[in-house]
Order: sequence, then structure tokens, then C-alpha cells
Amino acid sequence: MPFPGFVKGHAWGTLIGVNFRSQGDRQGRPYSPTHRLAKPVYSRGDPGGRPFGVPLHTGFDGDICMQWNIVRNLLFGLVALLLVGTSLIAVSMAVHAGSHQRVTLYGQAAPLVQQTRLLRAADANQQLNLSIGLQLRNQADLDNLLSAIYDPQSPQYQEYLTPDQFNQLFAPTLDQVQQVEVFLQSQGLTVTNVASNNLLIDATGTVVQAQQTFKTQINTYRLGSRTFYANATAPTVPGSISQLITSISGLDNSIQYHPLSQRGQSSRHHVEQQ
Repeated sequence: MPFPGFVKGHAWGTLIGVNFRSQGDRQGRPYSPTHRLAKPVYSRGDPGGRPFGVPLHTGFDGDICMQWNIVRNLLFGLVALLLVGTSLIAVSMAVHAGSHQRVTLYGQAAPLVQQTRLLRAADANQQLNLSIGLQLRNQADLDNLLSAIYDPQSPQYQEYLTPDQFNQLFAPTLDQVQQVEVFLQSQGLTVTNVASNNLLIDATGTVVQAQQTFKTQINTYRLGSRTFYANATAPTVPGSISQLITSISGLDNSIQYHPLSQRGQSSRHHVEQQ
């Protein structure tokens, strides 16, 4: 009697989700090492007249196949959920890490530090007056407007903006100011003033607070007869607000500013002596 589910000649069978092609032997069994253990579920060209795709068996073997298919589908679904969950966790961790990753503000280190002699670390309790400069908005539009204002061929030639118009178009927003304020205050600094155009935020704090806020070391240096304090490295800020901050002043007093009136008097006095 032929092996159930196969006819002599070519047949395609499906067994637990695995396709294989078999050719009936003289006893009607497929050339398969598992022909004594496995029976196909579907067959093409059944001599009994049943159409293609109709199950040949509904007994124990069919139940095993059905149960295995159910288990397999559940496993696939579970693996897919685990992969999706892992991906979401990875993305969330990357976003979280990116927002807290430090960004260096290049050009904010005192240039004289490389030419001086290091004396000691600055007094940790010394008070510092800091000014944090914020980035203008719509910088490309501002550049185009400036070009048009100074172009005699432009309809906007010498059409200057009022301070209110400038602030509305290009000044940092209140939300951007608050983001920086929250960061400064979270580090123990005290915000003392915000410029009317939102471009500067003034804050005070000790040396140790400034070092912690901007992840830099502040030391005392000597250059000639002068002694001053300065940050040894460029300050850093969290990535979440790095696009908002352009400068930080007050971390050093290496540069001494003189009023122009005093400079003019000194020059005039020098000329009179000649």
C-alpha cells in the first residue's frame, strides 16, 4: 500500500514548515530519511480527487504540526517584541546620553595660560561674576538682511530695524533663556540679570561652583609681575543647550580693560612731554 499522502511521481510536501521535494519509491514512500516518522500534510494531485491544499490527515500527526506551527508563531512574535523593545530602549538611552553629553565651547580658554607660570589652584570660595552669551536665532536671515540694508540696489537699503523688531525676529526666545537659566541654577549658580534682548545672562557663584558647572579647572597664574586666575581648559556644557550658548565670560581676569578716555589722556600726556 503506498505511503499515505504521496503518489508515484513528483510531489511537494510540507512538514512542520519545511518544504521538500520527494519522488515516490516502489512502495510509494518519499526518498527522505524521516519517511517512517513524518507524514506530509498536503499533497498535489491526490488520486482521491481532493483538491490541492486539502489536508490528507487530521489525526495525531496533523495535531502535532498544528501545535508546532502555533508555538513557532508565538515564538516569532515574542522574539519580534523583544527586538522592538530592545531597539526602543537603545534609542531612548542614546537620546538620553546625547542630551547629557558634554560639548566643548572652543575659543573660551584664556590664551595667556600657555605663556604663564602656574602658581596654584584658585580659591574655591572666591566669588565670580559670569556672563553667558546666547546664540541669535535665524542667523541666515539676519545675514541676508544685513546685506540688503547695505546694498544700494536693494529695496531694503538703509531700512533699519527697531530694537523691538530685531528682538522679535532674531533674539533668543524666552523658552531658550529659561533652558539656560534652569541649567545654571541646577548647578548652584545664582542668575542675577537677563538682558532686555535676551542675549546675555548674568550669574554669580563660587570658583568651585563654576568648575562643576562648566567642567573645567580654575587656577592662579603669574605673568611677569601680574597674578591672575583663569580656566585651564575650555568650558563645556550639556549637549541639550550647547546650541544656545556662544560664550562664557568671567572665568578669568587675565585681560585688563582700560577706558578709552584714560588711554587718550595717557597718549596726550606723552605727546606733550615730547
